[in-house]
Amino acid sequence: MADDASATRRAELGAFLTSRRGRLRPADVGLPDGPRRRTPGLRREEVAQLAGIGVTWYTWLEQGRDITTTAQTLAGLARALRLTGPERAYLLRLARPADALDVPELDDGARHALTTFVAALAEPAYLMDARWDVVAYNDALTAWIELDYADVPPERRNVIVQTFTLRSWRDRQRDWERVARTCLAAFRASYAVAVGDPRMSEVVALLERSSPEFRAWWPEHDLLDGPAQSLQVHEHPRVGTVTVENTLLHPATAPRLWLGIHTPADPDSAERLARLRTPAARR
Repeated sequence: MADDASATRRAELGAFLTSRRGRLRPADVGLPDGPRRRTPGLRREEVAQLAGIGVTWYTWLEQGRDITTTAQTLAGLARALRLTGPERAYLLRLARPADALDVPELDDGARHALTTFVAALAEPAYLMDARWDVVAYNDALTAWIELDYADVPPERRNVIVQTFTLRSWRDRQRDWERVARTCLAAFRASYAVAVGDPRMSEVVALLERSSPEFRAWWPEHDLLDGPAQSLQVHEHPRVGTVTVENTLLHPATAPRLWLGIHTPADPDSAERLARLRTPAARR
């Protein structure tokens, strides 16, 4: 199983490097265009030259070979490919997972404290793990999305799966594509932490079967790391237009988890969200 996970991680690393190489033009990195190119992007030998590494070694890295990497060579690759901060972190997680922060598992006491905290929040909120499986949520969220995760099959009790496959959630959003792409970019950052994990592989496979948009966008390797915030406008069937700031962040006491909160962006939205929490609005 460990060998399978390592092979999956190496394949993901190769695909990521290939995608970033394909996004650059020679002019972007100070190279002449040269002869006509059959495919867009830089050639492997150009990336190797810019990074100060051997072209054979770089080719093997893109091919997913089991080779040794160093922090220095990866830093050179990040510079050559003009990677952003989140992309650099993603590269390091994939290439040298042993260098990633060693985060202990959450103990029962800390989990109970976070669950209690989420339940007490007035705004719709949830906790999810690195696979984006929901591990805790509050009544306000159930009223907001009109879905109780307790009634959802375990394999679909997942935020990214809900985003791409729950039709009622999709239809009420004015700009679903932007919201979905933002969620997918944040999910990709989590993927590096759990790549090769059976449950993570199951989530990705389910989405590839169920969503044509996911199948089209997943190979693009777009990334959004760290605290993520996006404005969402919903047409709720019970209370009308509600605009929220959807925020994702890591609790300091549980960096393996994400805390998601839907905060009303204006007084009217706050009033409408409050109405959803009344017994009359739930009927």
